Amino acid sequence: MIVTPISEKDFFNAKRTAIPNYLIIDKKIKKRENIITIGGKKFIDGLGEGNQPNIYTYMGDYQKLNASLFEFMCSACEEYSYELIDKRTGKEIATFTNVPVFSKDYKYVMDLGQLFSNNPTILSCYKWKETLTPSTGTYKEYANWSPVATGFWGNDSYFYTAVVPTITIDNQNAEEKLRTATRYNFRYIRIQIKRPTPKQEEGNGN
Repeated sequence: MIVTPISEKDFFNAKRTAIPNYLIIDKKIKKRENIITIGGKKFIDGLGEGNQPNIYTYMGDYQKLNASLFEFMCSACEEYSYELIDKRTGKEIATFTNVPVFSKDYKYVMDLGQLFSNNPTILSCYKWKETLTPSTGTYKEYANWSPVATGFWGNDSYFYTAVVPTITIDNQNAEEKLRTATRYNFRYIRIQIKRPTPKQEEGNGN
């Protein structure tokens, strides 16, 4: 995983020709009485630890994978997860920390999220098997700055994301009035996936 800082202009030029979001809403999938049914399996909202709600939200379908994506909110855990479900069987294919971003032809999938509610931010990339499961992959921990949003795959097979220095987030998260895009010190990066590699720690000012 090779990370390269780029200019704002290069970032938005790449975004204009980005690979489209593959999520398509299936209007036939509806939540009825707190239940969503996929492949004969019921995904039921309920109460978890401390009688805090656990809630499933349908996000859309990846038609090529014949799979649906759910957001699962665990209130007691203060966590979200994203579950990819086989539409034929209702079985879980994979779980992500954020909405997965698939590359062209579904060769790779990016997953951008955090461990619990604190840094570091984790950017994971997996090679996607034809059997619909993540294969070998790599991930990078970001301590000095954090990626924001979900990023996108460029038409050039690079992954792009905006980032902000961690100190910016730490200083502004406590004050809602400061959480505006104009006050954020955005930077931009391009990521090249060359081959699966072991875990990489942040260093050298990245």
